[in-house]
This record gives sequence, structure tokens and C-alpha cells, in this order.
Amino acid sequence: MGTHFYNTVWTLGYPAFWTSSSPVILHRDRAKREGGYILAANHTSPYDVPCLMAIHPRVMDFVSITEVMNKPFVGWLFRNMGTFALDRSRSDPQAV
Repeated sequence: MGTHFYNTVWTLGYPAFWTSSSPVILHRDRAKREGGYILAANHTSPYDVPCLMAIHPRVMDFVSITEVMNKPFVGWLFRNMGTFALDRSRSDPQAV
């Protein structure tokens, strides 16, 4: 995982996020648990990922669809943040 790049994105984006939004965080204590777990966004907003990055206490791994990863800039950004692609057109055991 690209933790250095992730941390750089977080550091640059955090001030802009907090000055331009008023997030309401429910049950923040549930994220402070041992071991791995799946945190799934409902995708009601294109800002779900930046919001999760801003409020979550750990560095996260992301999954995205292959169509998004094929876009030059977005694919580069996501790959450097440790995102892995999921091919929805077929069974993809590697992504799972």
C-alpha cells in the first residue's frame, strides 16, 4: 500500500475538507477496534472517500471498479493510494 502517498493526500486535503464542510460523525468509537474490518460507504455523495479518509483513524485500503482505474489521472492517483481494482464483468477472486 502507498502509505506515504496516502498520508500526503490526507495532509493536503484535510484543511480544505474541514474548512469547507460540517460533517456529522456518528459512532466514531466503533472505528477504534483491533484487527481488520470492512468499512463500506453508501456512495450517496462523490465525497464519501474524502470524508472517510478525513475522519477515520487508520490508513485504509480502497477498492474501485476497473473502469475508473483505466482513467489516466484517477488510475494513477488511486494506484498510488493503494486502491485495487474489481472487475465487475467476471468473477474476480483476486480482488475478493
